[in-house]
Amino acid sequence: MRCWTDGNRSVFREGRRLDWVKDGVARSLDGFDEASSYGPFDALAVHPSKDVVWIGGDRCATWRVDMSTGERRRFDTTVADLCYVNEDEIWAVSGTDSSTGVSGSRRMLRFGDSAAAAPTEFELPATRPVRWPYGPAYAYGAAPADGQRLSPFEEIRITTTRHGICIASSGGFIWGFPNDAAPFGWQVAPVYQGWLVARLTDEGVLATALQNGRTGEIVLFDHDGCWYDAFDTQWRSISPAVPVVDGYLVGWDADSARVLAGHPMQTVIEGVVGARITDLEVADDGSFAVWVGPGERGSIRRKDGQWVSRRSEDIYDADVLRRVADPVVSLARWTWERIDAPSIPELSPAVPDPERTEELVETVRQARDTDSPATREKLLAEANRQFPWHPWKDEDLRKPKESVYWRLMRETAPPRPTRRQMRALAARLLDPDLSDFEHFHARACLSGSPHAEVDGRDVDDVLDSALRGPEEQVSISGRNYRVRRARLSGALDNSGVRWTAIVDLFDGPTIALETQALAPQSLTGAVESNAGKSTAEGTVGEDPVSRARLEVDRDGDHAHRLMGESRDPTMWFECTANFRGLVLPTCDHVADAVALAARHVDLTGWYAESIDGGVRLSVFEADLHHPMACENPAPDPAAHQLIDRLVVEDLLLIDRPFTDDELRTIQWALFAGGSVDERAELIEDALFELDAVAELFGTTDDFARVVAATLGELGRHD
Repeated sequence: MRCWTDGNRSVFREGRRLDWVKDGVARSLDGFDEASSYGPFDALAVHPSKDVVWIGGDRCATWRVDMSTGERRRFDTTVADLCYVNEDEIWAVSGTDSSTGVSGSRRMLRFGDSAAAAPTEFELPATRPVRWPYGPAYAYGAAPADGQRLSPFEEIRITTTRHGICIASSGGFIWGFPNDAAPFGWQVAPVYQGWLVARLTDEGVLATALQNGRTGEIVLFDHDGCWYDAFDTQWRSISPAVPVVDGYLVGWDADSARVLAGHPMQTVIEGVVGARITDLEVADDGSFAVWVGPGERGSIRRKDGQWVSRRSEDIYDADVLRRVADPVVSLARWTWERIDAPSIPELSPAVPDPERTEELVETVRQARDTDSPATREKLLAEANRQFPWHPWKDEDLRKPKESVYWRLMRETAPPRPTRRQMRALAARLLDPDLSDFEHFHARACLSGSPHAEVDGRDVDDVLDSALRGPEEQVSISGRNYRVRRARLSGALDNSGVRWTAIVDLFDGPTIALETQALAPQSLTGAVESNAGKSTAEGTVGEDPVSRARLEVDRDGDHAHRLMGESRDPTMWFECTANFRGLVLPTCDHVADAVALAARHVDLTGWYAESIDGGVRLSVFEADLHHPMACENPAPDPAAHQLIDRLVVEDLLLIDRPFTDDELRTIQWALFAGGSVDERAELIEDALFELDAVAELFGTTDDFARVVAATLGELGRHD
């Protein structure tokens, strides 16, 4: 059931019948297909200036009806809903194919105002989750989904207002096409259950989650996609809410209507209309609305300061909605100014009203510092008045500024920023010209926490501390320490690669481990983590460690995981580390550096650039100012020589010649660093995995002897 009005013309659609009311004269047409959608929607659109109506629905025919002549023409395409974009163009969401029952996905269509028009498809804007400035009470994140596809199992509703077009699906997606702004796509949290209806308003978007056996909710989002108010209907059935001159009008429960106003929203006007309202539409001036329900239709008009409801069959009798309260504005609307961050536009901060923010910080600070329980309670009541969705707790008072700033962030910190985002955020954190809130925003986005201790003198130094997790710990001789910062770096010269891991602790010693025998593929995530484990040497504070091992694992486009252990002292740790790259101080040119590094490292996915004092390589493109993608050169001749020796000495039987990739696998094991025995074990393990190998003979000692002989011939180079 659907309805529509512009104040002069009204349309009511129920089942097979279409009622048209103009200048107080009603006209009915019937014989149309009845939509079989599960939601309360049928397709309905009315021409802005002509007496033309389009009707349809999921799994039923679509019709163009000229009410001035009574002419009706059938449209070949089934639509779930449609609307006029202007006087000559229509947008629609395709319906479900009645012959098959379902289709792969719905489609967005546009076509001219003619039943003979040929529709063309277009894409919806990509979606992102809505933002929650007030935190935990409504911070139910929506799982990422493909918001450009319209599922055939979701109900669709299109609304048009003087502000533009809005499309909502029962899957939780909202797409807006404002007249004076760029299109957008949002995904709301699953806390809002039921069929979703949304419309553009003066303040942003008014969304209604219609009752569907679970709950109903009326929600307000601002133009930035940030939630700022909601009205809990407490399991009542409701109609879509519409903006009127006194607030927001909504059909309520079995036979009533209400007007909501204030902030937070509250009921200020209510009354009986004599029917359950399932759909509600309002004229642009906000003073006249029409409604439709099961077997009923009517209007609600503002007259002489009162709202009067009349059912269509009640010519003389009308119900007056009574005022039950004046709106009490318990929370003034917060204002934000979006600050453009060119390097990370997707994380550009929205800065709250500075003066009001500092006043709130001072209130919380006074509540923390007072010795009077009564004064503290009074101050916290004031803080709760500012944030009624999130009661203040004792731990919130320890750092007043951070706690207030965290609530006022327009978006929650991304759980895993990309490497590019992290470097840009670190640069913003170090910018002395930014405000305190902008610095906090950068730090919170880096760490995902309002209280994280992130510091440093340059971008890499900031990343060393920002990448650690809040619960990362190190155990040394039975005592636990929190990780302050961690980093991993490498240096390569003619003697090979030396990898260094540094872990700084809060109130504890610094751990420094070095190793040559590190599987380079572990840095790019090309091998499992246990393949990156190697023996290491180093210190804990000023004391040496014995029998240490170090393991490295790539952690997406983000960082690396470090895992280490030793016997003396008894030590174990696992933490996230900043990878500072591999530096080749002996090379002046990128090409020379790549040729040298390729003997030791699989350069697939690596980048290089010249720096002062050499060449730097990294697996993170964002780490380099002028990155050049690396390619592996031809395999080193030493790998050929090693395979030939193994074949000649009857330690290896092959089915075919080795490919270049297989030879590189042997090459990287040969130049991996560490002792001859460790390299021999790596080579033996690698050979077991290669398809070209038919059989291996001999012992690890036999392999170590051949490896030593091969390396001996290369002594002047290795």
